[in-house]
Amino acid sequence: MKSRRKTWRHGGAPARDIIEAVDDPLPDDGVEAKTTPVSFASDLRPELQRYLAQMRWRFDLTSYDDVKASARQIYMLISTNQMPPPPFSPFSADFISSFKGWIAQGYPP
Repeated sequence: MKSRRKTWRHGGAPARDIIEAVDDPLPDDGVEAKTTPVSFASDLRPELQRYLAQMRWRFDLTSYDDVKASARQIYMLISTNQMPPPPFSPFSADFISSFKGWIAQGYPP
């Protein structure tokens, strides 16, 4: 198993190191991955685009390559309601399921 260390700064909180297991299966966190086809362009990008200004310092949420490269980290943050940051409302359960399905389906563009 390969892993890489990333530092993630959330809002005003101190930076935290996250060990991202690149080849690990998705977590069994009770969220059902959507099994119908999910694409970045039509299903994920429109929702992520709303947070572009708040996250541009980290990466471009409208960029397929940026989101794919950080997909597991983004999933961990959205599934635990750490992203988007306050004062924004958490993502819907349907969106989180879609994001997990997108990863499980091999990141379709």
